[in-house]
Amino acid sequence: MTTKQLTNSQAIQCFKGVKVKFKSYYKYSFTFTGMFGQQTLSISVGGATSDIYKLKVTTDETDLASLIADGCEGVTVESSKTEIHLWSTW
Repeated sequence: MTTKQLTNSQAIQCFKGVKVKFKSYYKYSFTFTGMFGQQTLSISVGGATSDIYKLKVTTDETDLASLIADGCEGVTVESSKTEIHLWSTW
């Protein structure tokens, strides 16, 4: 399994134009799903209690880059090819 650390600006550039959709919420962490080329993405956003007030969640598709820019404590993107991108806003 490959792990890569990206800054917010690198992640925004990498996932620019990628659309994701809200899937679930559990213990201050929001999960979204989307496609990146031929890869299925599972995106976990947040994890801290303050994140539930920072994130606007709708049932509509949203840009992955905007989720990254919202300033939550951390975002994890896992692809169907087991490559994991991790970054934090701190």
